[in-house]
Amino acid sequence: MRPNLRHLQVFRETARLRSVSAAARSAHVSQPAVTQAITSLEKFFGVPLLVRRSTGVSLTQAGEACLHRVERSFAQLRDALAEATR
Repeated sequence: MRPNLRHLQVFRETARLRSVSAAARSAHVSQPAVTQAITSLEKFFGVPLLVRRSTGVSLTQAGEACLHRVERSFAQLRDALAEATR
């Protein structure tokens, strides 16, 4: 399955909260939905984005790079939408 904006939002929230369960609550989705979104991104990019531990998750180097690009992309999208409504 090709990743979509929702997958990227869930990834960003998981990275921010460092927890799959907290990201699920924040995004109003199930834990399996978060896991599926992250797995979809990892398969698409061909690299692990998270290190999963019993205490939460941390970003891999590839995950850090991906998060940086996702944050930048969402900021550009926010700016474009703001500009379009002026």
